[in-house]
Amino acid sequence: QIMETLAVGAFLTALAVDLGATNLTIGILAAIPHMAQLAQIPALFTVDHVRKRRKVYIAAGWVARPMLLVIALAALIPNQESALTLIAIAFTVRYVAGAFLAVSWSSWMRDLVPDKEMGRVFGTRQKYMIGVGIVFSLIAAGFIDAWQSFAPWPKTVGYTVIYTLAFFGGAYSVWASRSIIEPPM
Repeated sequence: QIMETLAVGAFLTALAVDLGATNLTIGILAAIPHMAQLAQIPALFTVDHVRKRRKVYIAAGWVARPMLLVIALAALIPNQESALTLIAIAFTVRYVAGAFLAVSWSSWMRDLVPDKEMGRVFGTRQKYMIGVGIVFSLIAAGFIDAWQSFAPWPKTVGYTVIYTLAFFGGAYSVWASRSIIEPPM
């Protein structure tokens, strides 16, 4: 949740605006997560063929998560058009790989969590994720405001810090998934 809070939505839009993005560019960035969901079709076939959801999840995670570092570095590129192009490419790769993460995770959790516990488990999980999202949104927004007021570097460097932290949050989730039991499909 830390990764999602810091990597998309308001922070991505604000970074794009600071880099001089047009409304069309912002619209493209907003559409990428939705368009990338089409990758769930090959992801479904991959999970069905490999039959090791954790393996697919971890492989896709190590493709998706480093894209946040690419975005962090793109914020440092002086040429704004090049920076925005690199961000759009990294964001696309992140979400296409994310479709593989989602398919493998959903199938994996469906087989792991008993039917009568599903609502309680995922309801509780969602409650904590919302709380974490609220806290980290406020902290990150305050950080960017403080950066703008006190740091001698451009605000885009502050976004580099935010996206690097998002990477670590996402990388931890992939790393932690290694210890989750995977029942056979």
